[in-house]
Amino acid sequence: MQIPGSLQTQRRWLLWRDEDGRKVPYYAVNHRRRSGAMDTEDDWRHLVDYKEAVRIFQDSHQQYTGFGYAITHGHVLIDLDDVIVDGAIQDPWVKDFIEKAKISGAFVEVSYSGSGVHVLGPGVGEKAGHKGVNIEIYTEKRFVAITGIGFGPEQCADVVGDCTELARLAYDEHRRRVNNRQTQTVVNEVRIASPDGSDQRSIIDVLLSAFDADDREQWVKVGLALGRAFPNDDSVFEHYQVWGKTSDKHNGQKDDKAMRDIFYRQSSMPSASKYTIDTMLEELSSAWPSRAMINVLTGLFLDQFGVIESAISTATIEFAWDRHVLTLNELENRPAPKRFIIDRILPAARTAMIGRGGLGKTMLLLYEALHVASGNQLYNRHDILDPGRVLIVTAEEERDLLVRRSSLLLDLLPWRDDVKKTAFTNIAIQDVSSKVPRLIGQNKSGEFQVTPWTDKLIDGYKKSNIKWVIFDPISAFGMNENAMNDSAVVIMEAATRMSEGLNGAAVTLVHHTSKEVARNNIVDSHSGRGGSAFGDASRGTRVLTSRIGLPAGQSTYDPETRTSRLTLHHVKSSYAAPVEPMHIDVVDGYDIRTVDSQSEIHDADEFWKRIEQIVAQEESLTGHSPSIEVLTRGTGLGVSRNVARQRLMDGIAVGRAVLTMHPTDKRKRGIQIVKDWNGF
Repeated sequence: MQIPGSLQTQRRWLLWRDEDGRKVPYYAVNHRRRSGAMDTEDDWRHLVDYKEAVRIFQDSHQQYTGFGYAITHGHVLIDLDDVIVDGAIQDPWVKDFIEKAKISGAFVEVSYSGSGVHVLGPGVGEKAGHKGVNIEIYTEKRFVAITGIGFGPEQCADVVGDCTELARLAYDEHRRRVNNRQTQTVVNEVRIASPDGSDQRSIIDVLLSAFDADDREQWVKVGLALGRAFPNDDSVFEHYQVWGKTSDKHNGQKDDKAMRDIFYRQSSMPSASKYTIDTMLEELSSAWPSRAMINVLTGLFLDQFGVIESAISTATIEFAWDRHVLTLNELENRPAPKRFIIDRILPAARTAMIGRGGLGKTMLLLYEALHVASGNQLYNRHDILDPGRVLIVTAEEERDLLVRRSSLLLDLLPWRDDVKKTAFTNIAIQDVSSKVPRLIGQNKSGEFQVTPWTDKLIDGYKKSNIKWVIFDPISAFGMNENAMNDSAVVIMEAATRMSEGLNGAAVTLVHHTSKEVARNNIVDSHSGRGGSAFGDASRGTRVLTSRIGLPAGQSTYDPETRTSRLTLHHVKSSYAAPVEPMHIDVVDGYDIRTVDSQSEIHDADEFWKRIEQIVAQEESLTGHSPSIEVLTRGTGLGVSRNVARQRLMDGIAVGRAVLTMHPTDKRKRGIQIVKDWNGF
């Protein structure tokens, strides 16, 4: 046997024996089968060097068939199957590759079958393997049966060279061959199985044929995805089971039971899953250089099943000065201003409504929706500039509950019966609470993408002349708590796509506040839970809080009159001048009244006079504005610290003051008074 010295000294050796045509590895030190967790300290401890493996092999009285080398931590094996025919290699690429391997100093040997070639050595690479493709790459959790039969008359080098570049070349060729084989196979099978695309089960077989049943990871993911898409569908399971049995690794009844458990348990799992039909397709797209067949399969499943949860899409971005330069025609004929559905507060764009749970966001939006649907002025101050239909997509409340709330709100509005009927029938409520679709999803690499469900919504409603779409709450439609900024950017992209696809409808995403924001009534465009991208991307943001700036002794809820005192802050408007906060009283849950704030102005003015005095004193003593903590302790108006903080936030919201960074403690924020502020 020709074994390089640098491999002989490695503690990676074990023994193997032929068991019914399968190469089964055993630890030489204790004669136990190598199974369970591999590439662990316990696994490495039981491996030996070549000299020790030879000694144990000779003492075992022919118990083993041969020697094995563990592919772990820093070694790579390139396995070329069935390339030697009649003692020679006919494949030009394989012939050239083996010559490169010899020149690089890799260990090259003939495989145990006599028809394959192993290329082995230190290095890193991408794992690769696909049924019907004779190039496989292994980098971990594997062993190779070593023959020591060199390929060709040359003696192998004593020190094996690095195989990283060889692994890259092999991986590129593997992908090319997979693409060629799958493109031909899938095209032919699609034509044969379903010439007109109507035979759904045959299309499933086509999809399954594109995956390798020998890959246990894919074997599991495919079962999870099909079980989620077709819960408890026996015929789909049968197709999955037949596909699984095509693997030589299928372990009889044990694997049959595992496949059944994987498939059928999905019907009782939560609706969200990282393994879906779309992730199967994305797995294929990452393996195929050409996107032609992935588009074929995506189209088939979109048309036939409607179960894909995230898109595999490509974007063409043209970088050219002439295409984007400003023109004199645009100077002379400036574009129209942004259209508003509700004057100053609801642009025909992506917007947000933020507030803590249970405060009344949904109720208030129903109230506003009735006004848009009727065309009547909202809150006695905001005209409805583009009245019409409103679509509410709810993932939190059941449809019947929202219908009841809408009718109770209508009962208390002073409108004619015909106007009420028009308003009521101009609202649609789509309840998806039992199975929430995702506006966005993650691909295999973890990137967020807009899902086909977004486009399906557009296609379903684009002829309905909808003016306003509300998603409540947006956290249920794909916002990811662990990647809030990344998911927020893409979910806003989905909102923009819907706004444009629905002929310029406003799209409002309802979002919850964090616990800290809810406790402290912090009011700004970033009051929503998670990162800052949600508020940054919104074109109009409103925040609903308990009443801010109440006089001392007043509560945000009056149990005697059953009145909730709220404040609606218009914290961001990209297309209109700032709008002052609006105080709202909700009586008995459905009677919504705007509050004239003139009675509260005197108390607020006295409060701010004292604040200005404290700021002036602090600036004269320290040279900088006081922190919020100092201000809320020293107002001297007989109000609690929380009320003082609320009044400060109220003033900041209307531009009476601005937040500053404390010069000596970056964790603290200060207040700077706006000298020329003259009210709302």
